[in-house]
Amino acid sequence: MNIDDQQGFTLLEVLLAGFILFMTIATMTLVYSGSMLASHKAENSMVMNTAAHAIRRVVSDEFRYGASEGLNSGGGRHGDVFYQWVAKVSHRGTQLGAADGSTPDKSLSIWEIELSLTRGKAYKVFTFLEVI
Repeated sequence: MNIDDQQGFTLLEVLLAGFILFMTIATMTLVYSGSMLASHKAENSMVMNTAAHAIRRVVSDEFRYGASEGLNSGGGRHGDVFYQWVAKVSHRGTQLGAADGSTPDKSLSIWEIELSLTRGKAYKVFTFLEVI
């Protein structure tokens, strides 16, 4: 049997193939973990943006009914989203009544309400105005 007739891979060829395989697996793992992280961020953002609309209505009602009693903060939970809100006066003014005096002048305030949403480690802040 002649040495030139032997078939197979040399150690260098096997090591090179192993290195290429390792690099391919490492790259795919990084791509997969990056896409999973982006997916979780997108899911949190979507859930919080969807919940923000419903929570805003709840907070608005809670604030309007509690404003006469001096309520200017609160919080709660909507599904798996926790929320906190704080209201502060942004501007005070007067709405003028009718010129003939049939309706009296009213004092109005524009309130800025800051709504903070938390879901897991995700955190988002919304701001809206209420006129009372």
